[in-house]
Amino acid sequence: MSLRRVVCGSLPCLSRGDEDPLSTEMRLLYACERWAFNRLLEGHSREELKQEGQQAFGLNSRYCDDAILKAKSVLESQKELLALEIEETGTKLARAQKQRTLTKRLKPMTRQKYSEPNAEPGSKSFSPNWPSSRLTETAAPYRQ
Repeated sequence: MSLRRVVCGSLPCLSRGDEDPLSTEMRLLYACERWAFNRLLEGHSREELKQEGQQAFGLNSRYCDDAILKAKSVLESQKELLALEIEETGTKLARAQKQRTLTKRLKPMTRQKYSEPNAEPGSKSFSPNWPSSRLTETAAPYRQ
């Protein structure tokens, strides 16, 4: 047995005409900002964007200029962050290369330290850590 809760309601059908003026203005301002960001990437000038933005979005000169300035500041910020990211990546790469050269130097020493598993006792490559083949052949069989 479970309890259920049912909520009845209706969503108002909002069309562009039903929006309040502030919502409409904000929607147009952010659309102009995205548009200006893409145009700045293409290399258009600020004055050119200001005139085209006023015609395309129906914003006044101040709002259109604010959208362009905000898009420009985002673009400059991304360039600065990219430079920092490149610097950090270079540091990480240098650290990884240093670690790699250290491991390359250590590998030959570790190869000399360990010996062949089938070496005879008394030879230079014999290590007591590895069982010799004679010991495994003479070992007692497993009893059941």
